Amino acid sequence: MDRAVARGCGRRRGMAIATVGTALSYIGITLATSSSTIILSAVIFQLAVNALLAPLLTILADEIPDEEKGVAGGLLSLGAPSASGVSALLIGATMLGDGARFAIVPLAMAACLAPLLTLGGGISILAVRGRH
Repeated sequence: MDRAVARGCGRRRGMAIATVGTALSYIGITLATSSSTIILSAVIFQLAVNALLAPLLTILADEIPDEEKGVAGGLLSLGAPSASGVSALLIGATMLGDGARFAIVPLAMAACLAPLLTLGGGISILAVRGRH
């Protein structure tokens, strides 16, 4: 059992805080007026992403039923190529300002994490897909 669960906080609370940290790092990058602010925002981003991924992978191991772990791993693997696609679309969306483009990324991330953060344990991917 990890420390967050032992203290009664649960993993999702830390994930929610890390999600907010990621959004704050994007705000920092958007408002940056110096290279040191950009570097600090990048450090905050990296810390927040690491704080998000550790409990996410633990939830995958502890709460996803064994017969659904392959589906969960496949969905998790879709993250990087999906993010690349969204990034390409945002770069090409010249009608949006920098602030709007930087806002879309953490909003999309929060939207993808919302079901996991709001659902309790015993997540069933197959039930979500209508197979249970």
